[in-house]
Amino acid sequence: MSGPDLRGTQRAEARVNVPDLIDLVVTRVLRILEETGPRFPLFVEAPSNPAAQWTTTADGNWCAGYWIGLLWLAAKHARDDSFRDRFLDAAYSHLPQMLAQPRSHLFAGLNHNYAGFLGFEVTGDAALTQVGLDGADAMRTLFDERAGQIPIGDYQTWPSFGPKLRSSMPADRRNVAAVDAIHTSVPILWRAHELTQEPEYREIAEAHVARHIDWHIRKDGSTTQMTQFEIATGLPLETFNPLAASPDGCWSRGLAWNIAGLAEAYVHTQDSAVLETLRLSARYYRGKADPELIPSWDLALPRPHAYVDASAAAVTAYGLLLLKRQPDSGAGDLVSLGMRVLAALVDQCVVTDHDSGNAGAVLHGCYRVPGRVAVDSELIWSDFYLLAALDLLSLP
Repeated sequence: MSGPDLRGTQRAEARVNVPDLIDLVVTRVLRILEETGPRFPLFVEAPSNPAAQWTTTADGNWCAGYWIGLLWLAAKHARDDSFRDRFLDAAYSHLPQMLAQPRSHLFAGLNHNYAGFLGFEVTGDAALTQVGLDGADAMRTLFDERAGQIPIGDYQTWPSFGPKLRSSMPADRRNVAAVDAIHTSVPILWRAHELTQEPEYREIAEAHVARHIDWHIRKDGSTTQMTQFEIATGLPLETFNPLAASPDGCWSRGLAWNIAGLAEAYVHTQDSAVLETLRLSARYYRGKADPELIPSWDLALPRPHAYVDASAAAVTAYGLLLLKRQPDSGAGDLVSLGMRVLAALVDQCVVTDHDSGNAGAVLHGCYRVPGRVAVDSELIWSDFYLLAALDLLSLP
C-alpha cells in the first residue's frame, strides 16, 4: 500500500463524530437490553424495521463475549450513573450462562477475552482477570504443537450448519484450523502474557501467527477459511472454504478477522514480517471493496451483485485502528484505511437518526449466505466492533 492519504484521513475523521456516535451505540445497547433481558442477542433479520425482534440464545453460543463486551463498553461510556449501573449489572448477570459453556473450542478465547479481560479494564474487578486467564488456559490446552495451531475444536455454532454446508467441510473439526482463530483465539494469549509474564502464552501466540500466515493467507493477501491437518504429524492435508462462494473465494469476515488478528499480533511483537503480511491483506480488502469500502460477503464477488457484510467492515476498521497504539510503527497507511472504512460504515450502514427506534444499529451485516442465515441483518458483533472502534478513537 502507498503511504497514508492525509487528506482522506482528515475527511474520514470529520465524518466520524466519535462522542455522538458513542452515545448512539450506548442508546442502542440499552434498547437491546430492554428487548432481550436475560437472553443473549444474536441478530435481527429485518433491521430496517425498528420494531423487528432480536433472535436470541440462552447462553450466547459463540457470541456470548460480544454481548457481555458491549455491556462493559456501554457502562464505560454511559453518561448517566444509573445507566452505567444497569449495564454493569447486566454484564455480571450474563456471565454464569457463558461460563457454563464448554471451553474446548476456539470461540472460548473470544468469549473469555471480552467477558473477562475487557471487563477488568472497564471495572477494575480483579476477579474478572480469572475469567480471562481461564479462557487463555483453554486455548493453551487446545493448541496443537505439531500443527502450530489452535484448532476449531469441538463446537457447533447456532444456527447449526445445514446438510449442504456440513458436506463441504470436515465433520470432525478437532484437527481443523480456521482463519478466524487468529482473532478469536490468539488475542487472549497476548493479554494473559501481559498479566502473568508466563512465556508459554506468548510462545503459543507467536507460533499460531506464523503457521496461520503459511496456511491461510494467499499470495494476493486473500484468505482461505479452513485447513485440515494430520494429527500424527501436524502436516496440512486439505483446505476448505465452506463460508465463501467457491473454493477460490474469500469470505470477507474471515479476511477481516485475519486483518484484526495480524494487527494485534504486530502491536505485541513489532514483527516487520507480520506488518507486511497485514499490509498485503489490507491491500486486497481495499482493492476489492473500493470505492464503497463495505465488502461483499465474498470479496471475490462484485459488490453490486452480492450481499454486503457490514460486520466485516466493522472488524476491519477496529483491527486497523488498533495500530494507533503504535504511533511510530510505520503503519500510518493502515490506520488511515481503518478511518476510511469506519467512516464508510457510519455513512452507509449505521442508523444515525436519533429519533429512530433502532438508532445506533449497524445494518447490512451478513451472517451466512450458505444456508441463508441473516443475510442482511443487524448482528451483535457488528454493534460490538463499532463501539470497540469508537472506544479506541476516544482514548487520549
